[in-house]
Amino acid sequence: MTGTKDVLMEENKDVEVSNVNAEKAASGSFGEMPMDNASASFEAGAYGNDDINTEVDGNVDKSEDGNLNVDKSDESNLNTDGAEDENLQKSGKGKAMLKEVISWIAVILIALVLAHILTRYVIMKAQVPTGSMLDTIQIKDKLIGNRLAYLFDDPERGDIIIFPCPDNGDEYIKRVIGLPGEKVIIHNVEGTDHAGVYIDVNADGKPDENELLEESYIKEGMELVEADEIYNVPEGCYFVMGDNRNHSADSRKWYTTNYVKKENIDAKAWFRYSPSIEKYNSIDYNIGE
Repeated sequence: MTGTKDVLMEENKDVEVSNVNAEKAASGSFGEMPMDNASASFEAGAYGNDDINTEVDGNVDKSEDGNLNVDKSDESNLNTDGAEDENLQKSGKGKAMLKEVISWIAVILIALVLAHILTRYVIMKAQVPTGSMLDTIQIKDKLIGNRLAYLFDDPERGDIIIFPCPDNGDEYIKRVIGLPGEKVIIHNVEGTDHAGVYIDVNADGKPDENELLEESYIKEGMELVEADEIYNVPEGCYFVMGDNRNHSADSRKWYTTNYVKKENIDAKAWFRYSPSIEKYNSIDYNIGE
């Protein structure tokens, strides 16, 4: 009976072991199962890696697409930069053109200002409308006068001056004959059919032969006078006459005053520039200055 019990006990143990093994099998707790689990985990990990690789590949694809997008963005940036460069070039050209226009305007304005200053304070342009200065100056001659000629000097006998007529204010051009403080006498020249200009250098009030002013520039002899014409030139004033003595409204004919004040002289005739160029030179006289 004892043996039977032992067998039964062994069988029960086997049964228990079997049951235990079955439970372990059911619960997966065999000693070799961890390896299997590890293998399963490895395989699962392998599958998981495949999934990761797939996701990485997807990211790569996406990044490649992103790179393409970046490339397109770079191309867009290049196009934008090119447009900006073109705009800058156009803007630079526009600024350069504007600068050039402004410089030309400045040059023109400066030229106009200088021209105004020159014609107002330095030179005087004049056109002679009459023949009162024939044959020295022709009708319609264009000439330049020097406004600064008498800034530091006084007019001399023989100078051709431009001034406003005392009677009407019109610009006249005549020759200086009598100087300040002198006595000018218009007297018939003995033995001729014309009158002459005498400068009373002897201060005796009489026209002496040696006081006759020699004038080679007059167009013709001056008409005879009925009586001597005597002009006492005041200080600071000048007695003037035209070279065409018989057709000149000059100091002999004015009714306001017979003299031109120095302060009223606009310019000294300098040279003719049209229709030809000719400089007006000083005259050397036989008497006086």
